[in-house]
Amino acid sequence: MSDGFLTLYVSAVRGTWITDWVTGTGARLTAPGTDGLVAVLDLEGDRHLVDRDQLSGLLADNADRTFQTWLSGSDDMIVTVRRHRYGDDGSRGFVGVTCYLDGLDPDDVDAVSRAAQEVIETSTADALGLVVDRRGTTADVDWDSFVASPGVVPAVPDLLILASPQAASAATHEGRWRPDTPVVGFSTWESTAAG
Repeated sequence: MSDGFLTLYVSAVRGTWITDWVTGTGARLTAPGTDGLVAVLDLEGDRHLVDRDQLSGLLADNADRTFQTWLSGSDDMIVTVRRHRYGDDGSRGFVGVTCYLDGLDPDDVDAVSRAAQEVIETSTADALGLVVDRRGTTADVDWDSFVASPGVVPAVPDLLILASPQAASAATHEGRWRPDTPVVGFSTWESTAAG
């Protein structure tokens, strides 16, 4: 089985939104023992230490980025920020912020999940959706493509929320959308499959 994850989808990222949101989950950006530096991971998984201003610049440059946060001295949470472009001319897009939950204690997973749901509930103009899969059973699903063009819900994570326009176009095989849940303008997927 894969590791648990959470992906929060937003239409745009302005300023320090990503770092503010991540620290709002209870995570610390600075790596232990680095005098306030942040660990950024490259495509090979190598760790590079940068200051917060450099991290902000890296997150603003429209490239996909991965960095490491800490919820305690030893429990880390990897965060990946991906830009997804779609449409015939690539003019439409969104940002997916994925937090990898493996190794976190259940209280920390709850805190990160709550913080993501709060974005849905309070930033409805920018929020597009949320996938929470604590066990990673849906890790092989291309959730980015699903959010861009919802079809049949491909698998059932622990929590799936979409902005109502996207949810309305998604098929309801073995489940249904609960409209205006958790807030007006969003729908939450509810499986009706036996099991």
